[in-house]
Amino acid sequence: SMGADFNKFGFSYSGAMNVVKNIINTEYLWNQVRVKGGAYGSGCTMMRNGSVYTYSYRDPNVNKSYEVFKNVGNYLSEIDMDQKHLNRFIIGAVNVEDAPLKNNRINSIVLRRHYNGVTQERLDLRREEMLSVSINDIREVGQELTTAMENIVMSTVSDQTSIEKSELFKNIIVVK
Repeated sequence: SMGADFNKFGFSYSGAMNVVKNIINTEYLWNQVRVKGGAYGSGCTMMRNGSVYTYSYRDPNVNKSYEVFKNVGNYLSEIDMDQKHLNRFIIGAVNVEDAPLKNNRINSIVLRRHYNGVTQERLDLRREEMLSVSINDIREVGQELTTAMENIVMSTVSDQTSIEKSELFKNIIVVK
């Protein structure tokens, strides 16, 4: 896993982040880490508190995956797609936000939103931001991610031999 604090650099969370996360997960990481790299899975999470992290699991090419993670901002900064292709990612992001919920899940979400001060106006604004995202917005987030990923934290859980072989880590903690 590799992560950074987005807020540390004055960036703030917006609905565009949901679309960006969808692009990163379903196009960039899927192709680079899963298909080409052979990892069992990978993903990116962008949290409203400013935490951004990428991860892979059951990954035979940890070093290559970390390079892919470091370049996610560059990928987004240079992305080129038509509006029809972008609309697929927008629809996917809205679908995640508006997915049907079971009653027991509704209660926990309503409670969490109440404690976090999330209002209906804030939810409506986030949805509007997702629906109006442009390719230039995606590129701007890419530039912000490039800056944020310059101050990363890396963590790997694996067998000791694989970690020592990677030569990426200064501190290795053996957990028994």
